[in-house]
Amino acid sequence: MGKWIYECPICGNAETIGTKTKISGFVKERIESDDIDIQLLHCTNCSFAFYDYRFSPEEEKKLYDMYRSDLYQRQREKHECWYTARVNNAFNNNEKYLKEQQRVIEKVLRDNGYDRFDNALDYGGNEGATYLDKWGIKNKYVYDISGCEVLPNITKIDRKEDIRDLPLDFVMCNMTFEHLTSTTEIIDFYTKIGDANTIFYVEVPSEFPFSINKFSIKNNIGLLLNPNYNSWKLFLYYLKQRKEPFFTMKEHINFYTSNSLKTLIESYGFRTIDIQENYEMGALGKSKVLSILFKRQE
Repeated sequence: MGKWIYECPICGNAETIGTKTKISGFVKERIESDDIDIQLLHCTNCSFAFYDYRFSPEEEKKLYDMYRSDLYQRQREKHECWYTARVNNAFNNNEKYLKEQQRVIEKVLRDNGYDRFDNALDYGGNEGATYLDKWGIKNKYVYDISGCEVLPNITKIDRKEDIRDLPLDFVMCNMTFEHLTSTTEIIDFYTKIGDANTIFYVEVPSEFPFSINKFSIKNNIGLLLNPNYNSWKLFLYYLKQRKEPFFTMKEHINFYTSNSLKTLIESYGFRTIDIQENYEMGALGKSKVLSILFKRQE
């Protein structure tokens, strides 16, 4: 069993606006949980949105063990009929999405005068495919809890503690912060790795769960036309979503804005170099992402 939190985990504000909801059927099966009443909260100070229920370490490991494997896909499709083997394969082998993510990372780095690194870490980077050859990186490292194997010429870090010994000048973390039970643990860890010259890059979805008509057909017509999906199954899923509790808890448990992400980073003594919103084309179609580039205070 996890725990409940009642204050914003980023700024500590106790004044939040809450909406009652539940843990989704898929997540319940993965973490082997009973039906739990929870809330989706919105901080009135820093604008961070989050669920009041936080996974235990054991639940988090169960949820992401063999992420996007065949078993994962079958379990998810049972509860979310749109998540077919074809969709799962698109996530696992989407070269276009990878290039889009690389494009945005390169843009943010280039806009701020960074294009070469010697020693780099991709935190939560799966097999390490995000690295670009043009960065000239001599030593590429990946730390990921999913258990997947890494690509050739990339060193897999099995224990997080071992990262502290690495001489890093670049650390990136893409599409991971939105999944983490502890929003502050990873930033606190960042204060213990690298040095004053290390550049950190974090990318998260730019999404607001309280958007009006988020599950309307009109707002999701692009998904219905996406060739990766079975349009009929997706249509049935959206009808189902309209009848379920508001925004049930799935894999994304944290929802960032520019202000909340910047607040989190700077509360641990880092200096924001740049923060940008960009669009990426991926397996789910066109989506907005939020990127922040930062380093230690000088």
